[in-house]
Amino acid sequence: MIFDSLTQINLYRTIHPLLHQGLTELASGRLANLPDGRHELAGDRLFALVQTYTTKPRAQGRMETHRKYVDIQAILTGAELCEVAPLSEMTPATPPDTPPVPYDPAKDIAFHHGSGDPLTLRPGLFAIFFPADAHMPSLALPTGPAQVRKIVLKVLWGS
Repeated sequence: MIFDSLTQINLYRTIHPLLHQGLTELASGRLANLPDGRHELAGDRLFALVQTYTTKPRAQGRMETHRKYVDIQAILTGAELCEVAPLSEMTPATPPDTPPVPYDPAKDIAFHHGSGDPLTLRPGLFAIFFPADAHMPSLALPTGPAQVRKIVLKVLWGS
């Protein structure tokens, strides 16, 4: 997991070319005015999911991981908490907690039981979640639920 300021993206330019491309697009501000939905930046290898929603109480959150894609998450407006923990500390969720299967390859998502440490995502910051990083996004701050506008960049990891 990486948690940093958008002003520091050059520190990560050699990790993976698509990761750096995504961070560069994010830092440029060009993605901020996209409407909600999916926007391809490099086909299925790099795309943006723009979302507007109300943050939720922790009791409504679920720890998740992705096998094929790395998430770059950034808040455009508002703020939210996101819990993060190593996947090795999680217990896999099974049906009926995660119907119909523990891992959905079509959506590239698996759900887990467990808890993590909180990060506060707000404008100007980003978090990168790798396949070994369980994360529970979209959580309300202690002040209560609030509307956020967020970009999740999905970066194909591996071949």
